[in-house]
Amino acid sequence: MKATRKDSSQKPLSAFFGGSKENVKLKTVENKACVVVKPAVPAELQVERAQRQPSWWSRTSNFSQTTANSGSRKREVSQFVSQPAKRPAPWSGVAVQSVPRQNSPSLSGQKKLSEEQLKVLNRILNGKSVFFTGAAGTGKSYLLHSIVESLRRRLSGDQVAITATTGLAALNVGGQTIHRWGGLGLGRDNVSKLALGIQKRNDVLRRWRNCRVLIIDEVSMLEAELFEKMEELARVLRKDTRPFGGIQVVITGDFFQLPPVGRNRAVKLCFESSKWQEVIQEQMLLRKVFRQEDQRLIDMLNCMRVGKLTPEVLANFAKLNRAVCYEDGLEPTQLYPRREQVDNANRARMQNIKGREFVFKAEDSGTFDAAINAKLLENIMAPEKLVLKVGAQVLLISNIANDLVNGSRGRVKTFVHEEKHPQLRTLVQKAPPVLDIYNRMLENNGTIDVKMDEDMRVFLSEEERAQLLEIYTLEPRMPVVDFGVTNWFTLLTPIEYAIKGPPPHSVVTAARHQIPVILSWALSIHKAQGQTLDRLVVDLSNVFEKGQAYVAVSRATSYDRLQVIGFKESMVQVDPRVSEFYSQLETNI
Repeated sequence: MKATRKDSSQKPLSAFFGGSKENVKLKTVENKACVVVKPAVPAELQVERAQRQPSWWSRTSNFSQTTANSGSRKREVSQFVSQPAKRPAPWSGVAVQSVPRQNSPSLSGQKKLSEEQLKVLNRILNGKSVFFTGAAGTGKSYLLHSIVESLRRRLSGDQVAITATTGLAALNVGGQTIHRWGGLGLGRDNVSKLALGIQKRNDVLRRWRNCRVLIIDEVSMLEAELFEKMEELARVLRKDTRPFGGIQVVITGDFFQLPPVGRNRAVKLCFESSKWQEVIQEQMLLRKVFRQEDQRLIDMLNCMRVGKLTPEVLANFAKLNRAVCYEDGLEPTQLYPRREQVDNANRARMQNIKGREFVFKAEDSGTFDAAINAKLLENIMAPEKLVLKVGAQVLLISNIANDLVNGSRGRVKTFVHEEKHPQLRTLVQKAPPVLDIYNRMLENNGTIDVKMDEDMRVFLSEEERAQLLEIYTLEPRMPVVDFGVTNWFTLLTPIEYAIKGPPPHSVVTAARHQIPVILSWALSIHKAQGQTLDRLVVDLSNVFEKGQAYVAVSRATSYDRLQVIGFKESMVQVDPRVSEFYSQLETNI
């Protein structure tokens, strides 16, 4: 990889905006009133900061495994969260080596399974075919991770099939698309033709026959017709007349979110299938919300999800059309429905930062041709090309330490070679202005003007000046980011995002090595799926799909840290079939 204000008004706002008097106030920024939120610092971190001197840099390599020849790191994570926002083509088959986007307990609010989640897990471990569901933030994916771990301790690799309806959802759960796992192609052929094709492919046929538990995530995007074909295929291929050929089926998702990719709007939903009741033995509803602790926001999301917006909820959404700014200067992430809106927003913010650009091009590899590799890698969060500057705001997309997790927000402080960062850290610890001097050297391509020379003589000895020049000369330089969770700056180096084939061999078919951050000023709703964003602006002006507005707003963690632009009551639309299904589910549970 190459690296080419002043307060005009201040009063308590807890009654109007929520939150405590200590953390929320009103401020005028550039002649516009906005809510100011003072980021809360955990008590244990306050003690830590009081008791020790700052250690300015940490390294991603302290928490990841070195891969052969590449010099980069493989991702090793333990939890994940997944909700969809935009639908990739259903045939975009993908399997991943590890779960690339997780939310740690520190972000999701969940550290262990709740009583209702344990009930679901126990039903599954007892061999029941189960559908479990719940609103965004109820821990469906956290629970799914626990289910997968428990099943893998009991069964061999190819006996547990982990699938999802889209490439991005499959990436989140560490599995494959259902189309790829089942050898279904587009899934439009009849069962006889599909079975004939699968019987000619020993690897796919072996999957069907060896499978004991089939997991399907994001079921809201699975058509009833395809579900019925799969059920019949299982009986044919396994020569077993039991429902789904005797395979235990575990299904999860939220039908209030995005519907299937249908050739017409009258497509049957999966629960409308004639096979649903035959296959699914228990339907279970998760009610406890972990992502949000703000009851007002939880109530708003619940009403939004089912399409019943009360006057109070509408009034609360109207109040969200205001700016929120933060005393630490880190800006909220803006979510847009379309990628071009995201690109324009991030480009504009980068242009506002003076300074030199550092370009990090991903190292991609794979066993197929370039076009197929690109298709396999398109759902990976890490970009093919990452452009950064000193001062750029970024979002961490991998877990690299207990306090540096997916979703951590930070600002780029400098760029330095991996081997030289300890020396730079030592110099900056001794004299913090050295960081500014070093960044001016980067900006001037190593040219030292009179002012820089004077500053260096003030803060550095002759030996240290020579050291700083040596630090500057070594390339490639990696980004150093202040994530604000401790007093550390973190050196980021490339890690590996691997796409793997199905068990038991799980051969890597494509891989990307890239710095594990993205620009955080703007994200698409699609890319934000699975993320928990603690400060958020949602622009709903151009939403184009049912469920998209709900998915976007439900990324937020609190009312005080959320701004919603372009909200209209008409954009909250719910399929009456889904409402009726969940009404019956509530009644029967």
